[in-house]
Amino acid sequence: MTIYSLILYANRYSNPGTGKPDDMDEASRVLRQQASLLIARTHIIKVVHFFEFLKLVLKRSAVIEASRNLIGLSNSIHRGNPSDNYNMRREIERLLSIKTHEQRVQL
Repeated sequence: MTIYSLILYANRYSNPGTGKPDDMDEASRVLRQQASLLIARTHIIKVVHFFEFLKLVLKRSAVIEASRNLIGLSNSIHRGNPSDNYNMRREIERLLSIKTHEQRVQL
């Protein structure tokens, strides 16, 4: 869901303060929910350290930092620096090992 939200609301955090207030509120709320879900899921898995060791789940420290960046994006929807928001998104991608941008396919 995090990758979906990052793509869906990219126009909001890339252009802070320029959307309709209700749309900005929704984007902010959803990004914060995603941050909360990331943290909550690390607490559900009781043996998370074992799964980290086996590389079956992301390191808890990466999940916590990604969550912080999602909250940062959430806080920057109404006003913020587009460049800072871009950097936060890129950091989230790196930490969660995801890509939100399209890559060109060579035919």
